[in-house]
Amino acid sequence: MSDKLLELYVKKFLDGKIEFGGITLIPNLVKIDDELMVEWDMENPNDVPYTMFPIEERVKDSFFEFCSVTGFIGQFFYSSGERRYAKERNEFYKIFKEKIKNFKFKQDYFSPKLKNELDSQLNKVKRVSYLNIEFVYEITYYDLKMYHDEFELFCEVDILEAHMSSSGKDVSWNDLQSFLDNLARKGDIIDLNDIMTDSLDRIIVSYPTFIDRVNMYLSNGVTYLYNGGVIMDK
Repeated sequence: MSDKLLELYVKKFLDGKIEFGGITLIPNLVKIDDELMVEWDMENPNDVPYTMFPIEERVKDSFFEFCSVTGFIGQFFYSSGERRYAKERNEFYKIFKEKIKNFKFKQDYFSPKLKNELDSQLNKVKRVSYLNIEFVYEITYYDLKMYHDEFELFCEVDILEAHMSSSGKDVSWNDLQSFLDNLARKGDIIDLNDIMTDSLDRIIVSYPTFIDRVNMYLSNGVTYLYNGGVIMDK
């Protein structure tokens, strides 16, 4: 890619910035070993959480759009698996890696703002129904682990009450344990986990800079507590 095209991308096409989910990505043209390339700074005045995967995808999309508009590398889709695009796709990724993908800011920022929002859901009494059992529960602990394109949210859920939705009859420890064990054997415990952790999930996915809902994954693991004891570990 010529220096003129790179300057056109930064100064004209981007107009010197990318606005994304409350943050501003700022491209700077720099010379390294006599090669012109882009380095990225960030402005984040609202303390927005972010991870590198959605940031990189947003920049990559902008560069692909520029290549398509200018006709550079031809009209192709870099995400296509078709063999006829292999040469163009490889060239695109090579240029993106060498010329564009240079981020100078901190990676994977779990902001105090996000932590406060998640913490606000702890020890808050919640009520859900699942397969004729109504649960009254609290989330007492959470831990969020971030990987390249995946998040794992682990929670401890304290079940305060459990009764049959149809009759109101209390569910015993043994019956509840059998119910959860049966869900685990069938693989349906994942659905219950998602329901129990929904209040935290909604906060996490509300930030497109933090998790890309199309290309990233959010999995939930839950340890269930009942009457002061562990009834099922994740």
